[in-house]
Amino acid sequence: MHLIIGGRAQGKLEYALKISKENAIVADLNSVLLQETADADIICNIHLGVRKLIEAGLEPLEEFNRFIEQSDDIILIGDEIGSGIVPADTFERKWRDETGRVYVMLSKNADKVDRIWAGCVQNLKG
Repeated sequence: MHLIIGGRAQGKLEYALKISKENAIVADLNSVLLQETADADIICNIHLGVRKLIEAGLEPLEEFNRFIEQSDDIILIGDEIGSGIVPADTFERKWRDETGRVYVMLSKNADKVDRIWAGCVQNLKG
């Protein structure tokens, strides 16, 4: 598993497509559920998937943990959210915190972790 994180619109998906196999299948958690991504080579918007899971009353950490047990050779992409700012809204705080917990779990299990900033790749692991 390869985890790619970074700010919004920093070139994460372009990088993933460049390093992935030709004609890679991309699943966007903005428009599909995590459970619907079995055929995907790249899954983007992990942070929005976390949001959807919370809204559905599910535990994101458990759902992503179950998912990675079945997914070896996949690229996961997520935006950094919050930038250290604590939102006043309770749901927004929970979403930020749960997304962070999911990223920590994913990075522990990933073979490789990269951060993308302004199109530049910073290798964090692997």
